[in-house]
Amino acid sequence: MESGQPNSAAADKTQNSSVPPVEGVAGGGTSYGWVDGGLQASSLGNGAIDPTKIHSADLLHVWSMPSTANVSQQEAPRPLEHVNLLAARNERESFQIALRPKVSWATSGIAGSVQVQCTDLCSSAGDRSRGESLTKSERYQLYKELRNCIDITEPRDYSSSEEMVQRLTSASTTLRRMLALPSFQDCEENNGLGDMMDEDIMNNVAVRLKLSLTVWDFTLPLTPSLPAVFGISETVIEDRFCLEHGTKADHPKAKEYYSDPRLAAYAVPYAPILSSTDAAKNSLRREVEILKSEAHWSKSYFYLWDEPLNLEQYDVICSISNELRSYASDVRILTTYYCGPSGSELAPSTFEAFVKVPNVLRPHTQIFCTSEWVLGTREDLVKDIVAELRPDLGEEWWTYVCMGPSDPQPNWHLGMRGTQHRAVMWRVWKEGGTGFLYWGTNCYEKAMIPSAEICFRRGLPPGDGVLFYPGEVFSSSHEPVASTRLERILSGMQDIEYLKLYSSRYGREEGLALLEKTGVYLGPDRYALDHGPIDVMRGEVAIQEKESAYSTSGRGTMIASH
Repeated sequence: MESGQPNSAAADKTQNSSVPPVEGVAGGGTSYGWVDGGLQASSLGNGAIDPTKIHSADLLHVWSMPSTANVSQQEAPRPLEHVNLLAARNERESFQIALRPKVSWATSGIAGSVQVQCTDLCSSAGDRSRGESLTKSERYQLYKELRNCIDITEPRDYSSSEEMVQRLTSASTTLRRMLALPSFQDCEENNGLGDMMDEDIMNNVAVRLKLSLTVWDFTLPLTPSLPAVFGISETVIEDRFCLEHGTKADHPKAKEYYSDPRLAAYAVPYAPILSSTDAAKNSLRREVEILKSEAHWSKSYFYLWDEPLNLEQYDVICSISNELRSYASDVRILTTYYCGPSGSELAPSTFEAFVKVPNVLRPHTQIFCTSEWVLGTREDLVKDIVAELRPDLGEEWWTYVCMGPSDPQPNWHLGMRGTQHRAVMWRVWKEGGTGFLYWGTNCYEKAMIPSAEICFRRGLPPGDGVLFYPGEVFSSSHEPVASTRLERILSGMQDIEYLKLYSSRYGREEGLALLEKTGVYLGPDRYALDHGPIDVMRGEVAIQEKESAYSTSGRGTMIASH
């Protein structure tokens, strides 16, 4: 489900409804599974309900939906069905569990928690996939929290009784937050489940959801075939976590991260040298000399100017490029643009001037990154753009989305269809792009504490520039929380690997034909509106890869108890 911020209006709702956190503005598929005015379950009566003695099926509607479904406030509950996932090796596949209460709670407060437990997946050969009970980050978090409790409760001379109460209250709050971690939920004394075996839980109060995973006998590459680079705002992080702006960002694991084969491309952190001082140039020269000696240098590029508009700005790009190329002849530079430079005589029309930009920036740009907004629904314009590029000189064509394009074209705005989010990558593959750029993943409004409510920036479509959230907003965890849209982006990139694999065997034209005949993607305003065609397309690739549909299977059980 799409993660989000607490709805400040929730406390003002009537006593007969309970509204969960919702990301961004309500409506348009942005909230999940609740309606104002609950669904009554008269068989439970009007008295107090002990959830440890009543089966969860009597309290909640529970059903599963594909990863591309937007579960709206008006969504009708569905039968609980067996979840059957299909995936290649090295692929990540997701689905959603939707919940809706069958009862109206007596107050507007929290109705209770939902516990989700997963058994190990077990293959037909008896092999099991196990997960650690506590991750390394969870163990580190527990250690830090316990250390903090010890520090604030150490014997000392208190200046006042108020100070002592404040310190003890703080320690109590920290301990309660720790006990609320998922790792301890099955130990809570009051939930009546701590001493039960899994079988007891499933037979007593839980809703049982069967999950099967079929793994096809081919492997997606570890390094993405399509480099996709996503911006992260340093200032947003510095403000939210009270760090000094411009704090030195060296990290002992930096080389390991840059060398990770899962990373296909990265933008080199770049401090402008517009002042042309010797100190600025020397700093940049040292940075390039260090990087070009590393194996991951081939993944790097410089992003000197965002969407230049006039010849003066184009001249700045050329000037800095000359400086960089004097340090390393194989340096790569990316330039984003959606128009030609104003005041030039490149071409008689606006679009023709846009197409001729490579002639102005060559050899000062190697990655020409154009806005999908410019194309609209005119896929035929792509050939005009690509015709101006020189692949023999290492030139590439990347694309990007931001505020536009808007509905019905693919983008990652909140409230768009799930297939519309996933179709961003289908479009890239069909148009023949060699890379993709997205401007921001954490560009919320300014906040000065880690747990501050998340607000989208004014003037931007909801969700634009936000793909993950700080964990502190939702729990004591410091792990970032992925949005549903981020999961759909990954799925779209994995679809590209399927199409690339199919095309490597039968040719690109057959790959394009597969997209169309399955109804997955025909154009920027014509693509699948539901999940079915996606599985048909992926299944066709798998069948062609190997006549036997799969090599190994895993079956497990997911249980949710209220």
